Amino acid sequence: MSASSISVTLSTALSGLMANQASLSVTANNIANATTEGYTQKTANRQSRLLDGQGAGVETTSITRRVNEFLIRDLRDQLSLLGKITVEEQFYNNMESMFGQPASNSSVAATLTSLGNALEALAVSPNSSNEQIDVVNAALDLTRQINDMAKTVQDLRNEANIAIAAEVKEVNRLLGNIAELNSSIARNKALGFDFGDLADQRDTAIADLAEKIDITYFTRDNGKVVIFSASGRTLVDITPSTLAYTPASSMSSTTSYPTNGIGGITLDGNDITTDITGGKLKALIDLRDTTLPDLNAQFNTLATVVRDQINAVHNDGASYPPPNALTGTRTFADPANDLVTLSGIVRIAVVDANGKSVGVPLDLNLADLTTLAAGANPTVNEVRDAINGVYSASTPAIPGLAGATASVNSSGQLVITADNAANGIAINERTSAEASTGFGFSHYFGLNDLFTGDPATGLASNIAVRSDIVANPQYLARGELSEATLTNGSTAVTVGDNTVVQRLANKFNERLSFAASGGIPQTTTTMSGYGATILSTSANLAANVADDLRFRKIVYQEVLNKTESASGVNVDEELGNLIMFQTAYAASARMVTVIAEVMKILNEMGR
Repeated sequence: MSASSISVTLSTALSGLMANQASLSVTANNIANATTEGYTQKTANRQSRLLDGQGAGVETTSITRRVNEFLIRDLRDQLSLLGKITVEEQFYNNMESMFGQPASNSSVAATLTSLGNALEALAVSPNSSNEQIDVVNAALDLTRQINDMAKTVQDLRNEANIAIAAEVKEVNRLLGNIAELNSSIARNKALGFDFGDLADQRDTAIADLAEKIDITYFTRDNGKVVIFSASGRTLVDITPSTLAYTPASSMSSTTSYPTNGIGGITLDGNDITTDITGGKLKALIDLRDTTLPDLNAQFNTLATVVRDQINAVHNDGASYPPPNALTGTRTFADPANDLVTLSGIVRIAVVDANGKSVGVPLDLNLADLTTLAAGANPTVNEVRDAINGVYSASTPAIPGLAGATASVNSSGQLVITADNAANGIAINERTSAEASTGFGFSHYFGLNDLFTGDPATGLASNIAVRSDIVANPQYLARGELSEATLTNGSTAVTVGDNTVVQRLANKFNERLSFAASGGIPQTTTTMSGYGATILSTSANLAANVADDLRFRKIVYQEVLNKTESASGVNVDEELGNLIMFQTAYAASARMVTVIAEVMKILNEMGR
């Protein structure tokens, strides 16, 4: 055997030793990371080494990952869907725990029923101070509960608002991480170094990104991944793009995207909020801008119907004794020029503590105001003047209400006050009506409302019981101002009259029309029925989301199992490989030892 042939043989044996050592290292790493999330099985690829066309051993050409890109792409799509539905389910669970079930004794439907029952009891004993207090307390319970539900909606919106900012920050971190890994992978690939573990880390980062925002992507020849949003905006290419979001400082029913307090999620300065169609960010955006505002709109609709229906009856009634002054809740920006379209007849009377008429009531024919204005609608100030007798000498003559003074306060509200502090004001709306609302005179001006609140800022958040009634429950309207001809000393309000309080109680059993709101179509039901509808609608949506989440988890798990089967580590297989490579390594090592012994013998023979 020539020295050159021995040298070639030794080189061949050494190549086998190194190749098997590389395979052993890869196999051991596979086994060690068998349970590491995101790790993919690696393979040391070999090829025969040639020298002058003759076999000269083996060499490790590369270390590659075993992956199925189609399954990985599908898995990321499922992650985006699962991320979205998981966030939705968490928020719906919070809503259910806060608002209760439709049949719960603490639900808003039950609270409405309790108020109706309290009014029924007051109708039986209209002069009972205890029953009056019970009605006021039940009304307070209702308004506080509606207020609390509206506040809870805004609190949940603010949670989503803050969570969006946190998710945007995390998206930016992931984009930066992916860009760094891109650079490392491209460098290693160009130098012929292993980059499998780097690619695994990048895959994990891309999966985390897909859970937060829907993406598309492709891989360049240099190993870099280019990532886009679903709408095609670049998230990562040579450098990472930057998302920005400044959460609203506070949240109310009037706070909305994009024009009122809520800014957009921007990508390098461009608003992409409406471009986001999947992932946790999409769920949070939908909750903040659609789902929760829809729920708030339903509460506003309930509050509006409760206020308007109850106030319509309460304004037509009178308490015994009536309050010294009635202050309207409707405000006018310019009472001197704001016009009102009124028709019919309204009766306004000054009544003493015993329910007797003080002087003669004013039966105001509202059409006379139009006549006096030469066919035009009267202003708010002209209505005030008519009550004050300014037009007592006009044609037609309006005598005014003796013993009382009408005014418009600094808030632009109509106020009617008995001149003697011992007397009060009572109103019977009779046939009066305002054209745009259909409300009676007192109801339109809000002179004897039971419930107050400003719809401009979301009625559900501020509906309340009128403060003087809370302080003096005897001011609850229970009877009505008599429509009979009254003179000074005539009975104007009867002590045991329950006419109006019974009408109030009946309202809670009446089927009323509720406008379409927040996903609930126009419906006709009772007030408590609508309260139950709100909760049942929310409960049904929560159940649907829970079902969808269960389904998505099953689909995700199936895709994950397929992905892990295709790219995960099979420990049994790797243990078999380990034995095989150990045996091959030992054989190569033995070959090196034998060649070394042969060379030693040859060297000794040559001496």
